[in-house]
Amino acid sequence: MTRRQMTTYDFPFVVKIPVPPGGLGKRLNAMHDFHHDRGIQLAVLPHQHDDDGGNYLLWCFARSSTAEKFAGQFS
Repeated sequence: MTRRQMTTYDFPFVVKIPVPPGGLGKRLNAMHDFHHDRGIQLAVLPHQHDDDGGNYLLWCFARSSTAEKFAGQFS
């Protein structure tokens, strides 16, 4: 099983966050703080690129409720 498969198995709820050309900046720090403040493991898959040239980070969560909170705050 690849690392990506293991991550998506253990953390099946994925939030796709677009990365702007200049990066996420302080918003990335807030995303890391979200995990730290809740005592949850950070699980991020490598960048994903779409056909339109978009760049995304895939943040993975073990619980759907946590993924929904994260998406609500950062999407």
